Amino acid sequence: MKTLKDAYLALKKIVPNSIDISNASPQGGVYLLFKGLNQININVDLVSFIILIQAKSLNDDNFSALSLVDSIRREFIKHDFLLADTGDISAQFKGFNGMLYSYEMSVSFKIFRDDI
Repeated sequence: MKTLKDAYLALKKIVPNSIDISNASPQGGVYLLFKGLNQININVDLVSFIILIQAKSLNDDNFSALSLVDSIRREFIKHDFLLADTGDISAQFKGFNGMLYSYEMSVSFKIFRDDI
């Protein structure tokens, strides 16, 4: 991968139903946000994205959100080749508001430049 668009498209293959947004939404769903970029060296950048997973629960449990997190985690395992074996994912609970549970998956991986 060489560009941020390549990185974004790789993530869309792993989580195809994710919705592109620039900040959190008040409704359930899976959302994809660009987080940032860090230069490692002249030829390599580390790109970071957030997958925000939000699910509603009518009976005050977070099992629907946990199953979404687990489903996405499994997709990353199945598609690790898309990230050229440089991917790192983590997930953490971000809180809840009423019946809406929120988890954030952070995804980082390297993109390579050979045009400099």
